[in-house]
Amino acid sequence: MRRTWPVAATVLVTLALGATPAAGEGAPAASDLPVAGTFTYPHFGKASGTRVVGAVHAVRRVPGATAVYYSVGTAPGSGAPLSSTTAFEPRSTPYKIGQAAAVTVTDPVELTAYRPLTVEGSGGLVSDATRATAEPGRLLVVYALLPELPATTTTVDVQLEWGVSVTNVPVGDGPLEPAVDADHVALGEGWPALPAADLVAAADPAASTFALRSRVADVEEATTTEETTEEVSVSLAADFFFASGEWELSAKGRSKVEALAAKIVERGATAVTVTGHTDSEPDERIGNDELSKRRAQTVADLITGAAPGVQVSVEGRGQAEPVAPNGTAEGRAKNRRVTVDYEVTR
Repeated sequence: MRRTWPVAATVLVTLALGATPAAGEGAPAASDLPVAGTFTYPHFGKASGTRVVGAVHAVRRVPGATAVYYSVGTAPGSGAPLSSTTAFEPRSTPYKIGQAAAVTVTDPVELTAYRPLTVEGSGGLVSDATRATAEPGRLLVVYALLPELPATTTTVDVQLEWGVSVTNVPVGDGPLEPAVDADHVALGEGWPALPAADLVAAADPAASTFALRSRVADVEEATTTEETTEEVSVSLAADFFFASGEWELSAKGRSKVEALAAKIVERGATAVTVTGHTDSEPDERIGNDELSKRRAQTVADLITGAAPGVQVSVEGRGQAEPVAPNGTAEGRAKNRRVTVDYEVTR
């Protein structure tokens, strides 16, 4: 005997599908269908393309990997059925044509991104969507396996086809059940079975794991901080911290360097490199190299006093390493800077 449940209200209201997927014995009832977030995007990212709608259902820890379950379909009345070319953004080698591999999981706390695991000869450990079809108003569930997440990670952001994202998705434990031995399953009829353990073990997690770099400027644009999970680089705008041609810190500049020193201690850094830079305009009094070194030394001295357990080294590179063209006033201002670099342990 077969029963029919309506799609979970969250999916219906948000996606305006207005259709009911069939569900067999043992399949999850509508109230049991997890929905972490919904999305929509046009076919091939073009405004005139068929609208694809979908939902991220779950991110789950499974043996040796992380499973992402999500569903896609076309809206009722669109006149366009779902197909692999309609719904899934192509991905290049090592993924294969037709694979649902346009999935990226981002851990914003650990500043790490994960993409689907790959195995030589098999492509990605994801659903093969080559033959995925569904009438308008029906959703198909697919999966992607990504590297294991850190034990401390509780939520992630999921990016899918054409850059659509669902944020703050909770991380759960174990595969969704019941599992169906298929690459894609109609929503409400279970969940696609995941690859065998030997395939997961054959994948190299490092090849699908990427360190991210955040870049944040303060409201005064006096400091710009770039950070990975291992390193921090803080750029101090010289025009805020020093008078023209001088190397003594302004009062506001001292306050910001003291705050930076406290942050260095807080992050567990043991060594810091302070480097001075100038624009290409020559300093007639002491020269650009010397000016950059003196400014770096002033910053270093203040950090040393505020963080006595930290080893601080100083360099002055003058105009040798511009970050912007020196042909404009704006570019020269960007080049006048002192950078503070350190590794972090927490």
